[in-house]
Amino acid sequence: MPENDPTPLSDLMERLTDSPTDDAFAQFVAAFRQASVGVIIGGIADGRCGTIETTDTDSISLGETLHANGRPMILTFADPAAFIRRFGNRFNGETSGETVLATVMAHGNSEGVLVNSAKAEISVVIDRAAVCAAMSPSPPPPKPTPWWRFGRR
Repeated sequence: MPENDPTPLSDLMERLTDSPTDDAFAQFVAAFRQASVGVIIGGIADGRCGTIETTDTDSISLGETLHANGRPMILTFADPAAFIRRFGNRFNGETSGETVLATVMAHGNSEGVLVNSAKAEISVVIDRAAVCAAMSPSPPPPKPTPWWRFGRR
């Protein structure tokens, strides 16, 4: 692959598979959420290009695959331009990782996301629990206890 082919998400996937830690996974999920990823879009006319906006009457779907004992997961492709150069065009659209995660949250039948690397034939699963954790708003920080209440009951 050419050196000018950026693969930030695939690089994180490689690090995660080499050293699978909770921190590495959290970093990967955060990067996925911010990244543009390749997806298979259903419900659009052949040859349609450009931005697609959906409505209640004009909707699309994101392609799924069965993974890990037949669990349905949305199929995505990291670093789309690099993926196409290395493996060919296996998808017909791009969207944000955040949109993919929101789709998992909205559709109870999806068990998560399967992310395919653009650098090697490896994939990473973001399961429904990790999606829910990533999409949950952070709780507000605890209010500091006033100094005059320390040690009193």
